[in-house]
Amino acid sequence: MLTKIKEGDELTALAPAGRFTISDYQQQKDIFLFAAGSGITPVFSQLKYILGREGKSRLVLIYSNQNAASVLFKDELNKLAADQPERLTIIHLLSSEANRLNTDKVEMLVKQHLRFSLADAEFYLCGPFAYMRMIRFDLVYMGIDQTKIRRENFVLETVAVKSGITSFPPQNIKIKYRGELHDIMVGENQSILQAALQNNIPLPYSCRGGVCSTCMVKCTGGKVEMVKNDVLTDADLAQGWILTCTGHPLDGGVVIEL
Repeated sequence: MLTKIKEGDELTALAPAGRFTISDYQQQKDIFLFAAGSGITPVFSQLKYILGREGKSRLVLIYSNQNAASVLFKDELNKLAADQPERLTIIHLLSSEANRLNTDKVEMLVKQHLRFSLADAEFYLCGPFAYMRMIRFDLVYMGIDQTKIRRENFVLETVAVKSGITSFPPQNIKIKYRGELHDIMVGENQSILQAALQNNIPLPYSCRGGVCSTCMVKCTGGKVEMVKNDVLTDADLAQGWILTCTGHPLDGGVVIEL
């Protein structure tokens, strides 16, 4: 885009999507936000949104960077903290000062800045894959319910994902899209998204790697196996949500709706 886009060009953009959202922020609870480097971008948006509205939640931002010069939105963050010190606490961790986040520090910082019940606290992570994995493992070890932990992935990690089925046979499925019912064939080892696009059904998608949730739809019939899911929680799955980009039908009774 930086080298090709010129004045007058028109771009088609998807509507905002994803599950990296904070709900019920008006309630009295702690919200911990872990960000590393450019991972502050979606977190900064959340801070501005929440602090611009009334609420009883308390926000704690733990922001990791290489050095002071690499801190993004530094002035804006300082102003947010200065304007609402009773609601926002910012902790800067700089590798150049030998102040790096580790397993012990995650638990220490959470316990040190927890004001309300740990059971009600929520956690939002954005940064490199290894960084988020470490924090998530630490939080789970602390007894945090996994539904209270959300991650924003901006890099497709290369961890191999194995499916319980090595080959997915062809299946007929039904897709209800924008009021129309489509009956299509999903080919051998073809994802639902691939089959839909092949049949000119413009289902939304972005990463095609099971990490962004742009392609999530509800499965109201049959069974679907996802070979990669790094975004939907157990609660989402229980409600029937699936990812079409990594989802394969296991039987001919699959019905998805969008």
